Amino acid sequence: MKRLDTKKKVRIISFIFIAAVFAVWGLFYYFISDYIADRTNRQMEQAADQIIERFGGEFSQIERLTHNLKENTDVNALMWEPNPYDFFALAGKIEVSLDAKAINPDFIDSIVLIGADHNYYRLAGRLGNKSCQRLANMIYTLDMPSHLSIELENRRYIGYADAVALDETEQPGAVVILIEEERILELLSAYDQFGQLLVAISANNEVIAANTDMIDLFAPGSLHQPVIHSRLGITPYRISVAADAEYMNASLKYVNVVALITAAIIGVMLFVYNSILNKSFFMPVLLQAKNAEIEKQKALVFSLKKQINAHFTINTLNTVRLLVERGELEKAETVAMGLTSLVRYAYDREELINIWDELGVLEDYIFIMNSRYNNKLEVDFDFDDLLMDYHMPRMLLQPVIENSIVHGFKEMEKECFISVTAKLYNGSACFTVRDNGRGMSEKELSALSDILNGSSEAAWGYENIALSNIKNRLRYYFGDAGCLNIDQSVTGVEVSITIPLITETGGPV
Repeated sequence: MKRLDTKKKVRIISFIFIAAVFAVWGLFYYFISDYIADRTNRQMEQAADQIIERFGGEFSQIERLTHNLKENTDVNALMWEPNPYDFFALAGKIEVSLDAKAINPDFIDSIVLIGADHNYYRLAGRLGNKSCQRLANMIYTLDMPSHLSIELENRRYIGYADAVALDETEQPGAVVILIEEERILELLSAYDQFGQLLVAISANNEVIAANTDMIDLFAPGSLHQPVIHSRLGITPYRISVAADAEYMNASLKYVNVVALITAAIIGVMLFVYNSILNKSFFMPVLLQAKNAEIEKQKALVFSLKKQINAHFTINTLNTVRLLVERGELEKAETVAMGLTSLVRYAYDREELINIWDELGVLEDYIFIMNSRYNNKLEVDFDFDDLLMDYHMPRMLLQPVIENSIVHGFKEMEKECFISVTAKLYNGSACFTVRDNGRGMSEKELSALSDILNGSSEAAWGYENIALSNIKNRLRYYFGDAGCLNIDQSVTGVEVSITIPLITETGGPV
């Protein structure tokens, strides 16, 4: 009945916790997200309106200035003056008369008058003669364009050109006003101090000046939003303003404050929730799982003992009978004594054994197996004397050696070699079993590694079960400090096992 009450409490608490989390975040996003989007859009629109108003005013002034120059009698006379001397004299008179005109020196860089005979005069600005000549050639080559985009003297300019003609049959002159692109960008910076607005000036659907490389933002039919477009007076220019992603997220600082408060509330809820679960649910479950793991490891060791006590014992006794029948009584006695030692070893209740005692058990096991397999085995033991005072889990190496004999040498009748080494290395005991058997293909080795790592559920043979038992026992005894590695050696298979050093009392060094 108590278990049912605990389960019920866990379910109720879990439901309340999940519902609270969803409710808090649901309300948060419902009320805050719309506010952020609306507020950010309004800010972007206000900034865009200011930029558009300023540029609209500047370009309207350019248009008015161009119109005034076209209507000026002296300018019209200048356009048709073929004599260069008279052309420049008249241009100087125009320049003096324009001193009182409203020209914005901060925005307009240059004003150039271009005559019908390709004569030119720089009315205002700093362009050199070569640049003015190039500009004149461009005007007539492009058949009097209404807007220009040109690089002169390592500066980028956009220009507004308007034809001056007495009638349609005559070659027209032109009034050209140039604006340096850098001045446009400086003006944008004054309204967009944080660089969060993307602005472009275009003409005939072609971007000719922008403060961003993302000119696709302003292309017709662009999916990027929001984008605001506006015509600049009656000029051919159009301005487009969009918000950078950072600008759209500018108000998130308010969200962060709310998020921190929410996170703190959730943190307290999690702490309380975790405390209740630990006390009422997890601790009993973990204790039960620990006891189950202990029983599982005992079962693994018991299964290994059962292998020796049943199948192995019967085969060994049959070997003794054959040796007696052949009159090899001394050898039969040695095999029988070895079997007695192994059975006593298997039934020992101690989980740990001295490493050198384990060596003696392995020697008895090899002698018995050699008697069964017509002495085809040659085994070399190399145990470090420094390991004499340390212990290890019993029956850790015997299943590995048995795999080599039963599976590695299955099709070999002689020259079956096994090397068993035990070395002290970096504060650990390192065991290696290497054979010259049939070996394993890369596919078999990969499949076996997957099985041992728990990432595969392929069908297991006896050899895989034995190795899996060893892997589980190492994890049980030593955690991540116990390692089992299997590799293809030059002639067979190499299995290495590494464990921490264990004293006689069973504790780590």
